[in-house]
Amino acid sequence: MGLPTLKDAFESRKEQIFQEVTHHIASLPWSPYQQFLIHTAEGQHRLRIFVDLFGRAMRGDPETFLEDQERVGYARALMEGFAPEVLTQFYSQMPEIIWNTLKNKTEMGGGDVSGLCEEIQELNNVLFQGYSRVIGSYLKVREERVAEKVGHLQELQRFTQEIIALLEPDQLAAYVLRFMTALFGVDAGTFCLYRDGVVQAVYPHPPDEQNPTVLGVMDKAYETKKVLFTGDDGEVFEDLDRTPNKRVVSAPVEAHGRVYGVLCLRNRSQVFRFMRNEQELLNQFLYIMAVALENAFMLKEVEQAREALSRLTGKMITIQEEERRRVAGDIHDTLTQALIGISYKIQLCKELTNRSPETIADQLDNLLAKIDQAIDQSRNLISSLRPDLIDTMGLVPALERHVESFSRETGIRVRTCLQENLELSSEMNICLFRVAQEALMNVYKHAETNEAEVRLGAENGNVLFTISDRGKGFMPASHIPLAGAKSRLGLLSIQERIESIGGRVQIEAGIRQGCSIRAIIPYRAGQGSNGQDQGNAG
Repeated sequence: MGLPTLKDAFESRKEQIFQEVTHHIASLPWSPYQQFLIHTAEGQHRLRIFVDLFGRAMRGDPETFLEDQERVGYARALMEGFAPEVLTQFYSQMPEIIWNTLKNKTEMGGGDVSGLCEEIQELNNVLFQGYSRVIGSYLKVREERVAEKVGHLQELQRFTQEIIALLEPDQLAAYVLRFMTALFGVDAGTFCLYRDGVVQAVYPHPPDEQNPTVLGVMDKAYETKKVLFTGDDGEVFEDLDRTPNKRVVSAPVEAHGRVYGVLCLRNRSQVFRFMRNEQELLNQFLYIMAVALENAFMLKEVEQAREALSRLTGKMITIQEEERRRVAGDIHDTLTQALIGISYKIQLCKELTNRSPETIADQLDNLLAKIDQAIDQSRNLISSLRPDLIDTMGLVPALERHVESFSRETGIRVRTCLQENLELSSEMNICLFRVAQEALMNVYKHAETNEAEVRLGAENGNVLFTISDRGKGFMPASHIPLAGAKSRLGLLSIQERIESIGGRVQIEAGIRQGCSIRAIIPYRAGQGSNGQDQGNAG
């Protein structure tokens, strides 16, 4: 009986060899590729192809086997978790598996396998070449990825240099959309700018592109702060690995825990590939965009604050001059006239001492009345500059008197709910009184209503001071500065006053819904009129 050839032994034991290869891979440490080869139908099919093509190589067609290994190695190198170890480890075991199989068969027949060494050497050469092709594929992919990373870094640098020079959201959005659609090879994009949970602007690219369905996906991405995808069937999902091909990608633009908007990339007619590498790249660009928007908003707020300060300073100067003019007029119309009258009376009394002494007493009584009137007028002037009730009786009596005077002069009925047992500093008292004056004057000038309300109390460690009305109101917009319109300088003055004592202001308003101004100031019970604690000493 002649010795069987290696080719014959392989063909007759192909299934056994396949099982041996499978058993060997199963004994290796767990990896995603091992899981794929052993526990999936596709992986088992891949192993059978390997064994079949290796058999062809033994029959004189090694190139088909080598080309297959090169192609598979390249494809596996692109897949995350498919390292070359599992793909190549069984190469070293294949000669031993075949040798043992052949040896067992020969020994059962009583033959000697030592004469097959030349064929085994050829087998090793084929396996080594296959191993070289696989490793070469991995090295090629690594080089391509290095080149890709270098390209991405260059794009990031160019993107950063361009975007930091853009200080307006409109310019930022237009540039980002042009850049991103070109970078990811899609034909359309949209950016939604959000402020305080509300869409402030929608920027489509191309400019005439409109797609209401996309806006719904973008809203959901903003609410969930997650990247959302749409497949070819239109279903929205979060799992990046669900399919490599996407039609829509909606990603929040976020930095430092704040979402500034949502960027959407999409193809109108066909899907595009978007997997983990693409998402990692997109995240880097989106973070740079978020920081750029953050800086743009910060610069805008500084500019608005500077403008507000300038307007407020101008208003304060105007108010100061108007107050001086008013006080001068009041002094001229009251004190000056009273003093002139007193002067005439004194002159008359001097003359009467010689001509009619009996009438001097009546004139002196009249003179005293004029002096009392001048004193009252002086007190009224002083009170108008700083209400004396604040210093003598406290904030609540001063507010009640001012509200009474305001209602009498304007016809606007003002309801009050004022907590009387609050011990506030002198600084806080005068601040809240001036806020009440300014807010009620705003009601009189702008609200077109005959009802208002003033409330003062303490809650959760804060002083709450609210002035509200049911007038015509206005449309609030937190992104529009109070200094942006002269009609809102009163609100700006209130805000500046409250912030100067460590508080904050909330303004709620709406068209035909009136306006509510709430000041919230940290409060410590027992704080006296000089701002110091009045607790037990010692």
